[in-house]
Amino acid sequence: LNIFASHTNIDIHNRLVCFDISAVGEELKLMAMNIIQDAVWSRLVENRRINRFTYINIDEIHLYFQPGSESSAEFLVALFKRARKYNGVCTGITQNSADMLDSPIAKKMLSECNFIQILNQQSDESRERLKNTLNLSDSALNYITAAPPGQGLFYSGTNTVPFYSRFPKYNEDGSPNLIYPLLTSNASELMEIREQERREKLKREKEEKRLSYR
Repeated sequence: LNIFASHTNIDIHNRLVCFDISAVGEELKLMAMNIIQDAVWSRLVENRRINRFTYINIDEIHLYFQPGSESSAEFLVALFKRARKYNGVCTGITQNSADMLDSPIAKKMLSECNFIQILNQQSDESRERLKNTLNLSDSALNYITAAPPGQGLFYSGTNTVPFYSRFPKYNEDGSPNLIYPLLTSNASELMEIREQERREKLKREKEEKRLSYR
């Protein structure tokens, strides 16, 4: 319980700072979120003073809208509303849209967002809630129902645009696309790519060793 009782051992003035609260217990999670929000707001104000943009990305944003986290939710909504005036760009990311839409605060924030990217939604409940909150058509829902990777919807508040972006795993000559591993989030694919790289490295080392004995 003394996790916040000492000075941090990282430089929070780095160009890129990541706050990770995955190991924080439930009793301190709300406090951790409030402390992080305060730190982010302080950086936002400071960056505005020196005319610098601030990019804020919040993963698992639905945690801010769980029951008992109303204070953090209100702060977050205020941050999203005010950030643009402070040269800030806020992005929230979640895979649990149904849980998030249980919160009236989250529903209000989503309905006021200027840009939302929606990928595949597995449950009927998630799709139905998004449909009602964002006023999506039945045809638009087809793009987020059993959708393959890279397919979804762009929602701008007034327009809904389907998209499908597929990045090739291999080049036309059959060689691996070196950019693909930087884009995929498929863990099994990444393990396969790394294993292939390991085998190729061993093969090169074996060949170099064989040539050195000639």
